[in-house]
Amino acid sequence: MGTWDLNSSVELHKSFARDFTSESSGGTITANPDLGHSWTVGGGWNKGDFRVGTSFTGMYEDAVAISGAQTSSGAVQKNVTWSAMVNYMMGLENAWTFSYADQTLFGTPENSSLSKTVTLSFQTRWQR
Repeated sequence: MGTWDLNSSVELHKSFARDFTSESSGGTITANPDLGHSWTVGGGWNKGDFRVGTSFTGMYEDAVAISGAQTSSGAVQKNVTWSAMVNYMMGLENAWTFSYADQTLFGTPENSSLSKTVTLSFQTRWQR
């Protein structure tokens, strides 16, 4: 595709039940999580040592039911995060990345932090 790139991924998971004991909960409780999944689709444009890209990542977690000393049916968690990034490669060993990610722009988030994140990172590699 030359100067353009695309990426995508999908995952599905099932968490297992777990018991907890604490004085504050009044004894033993069992957390029963269910299914969850996430997906990502994105792409970018490359010109020499520069890359500009964007992606969407969706996340869904079924409610975690609590039983035992305390009970709760829990609540679903879901959100869609939009990200934009700019990368600059300084040779094969070093790279700068500036990115912005926002959970408030797309979809109908539930039980989410509604985060907005700005990141500046530097990566270096040492050959062995």
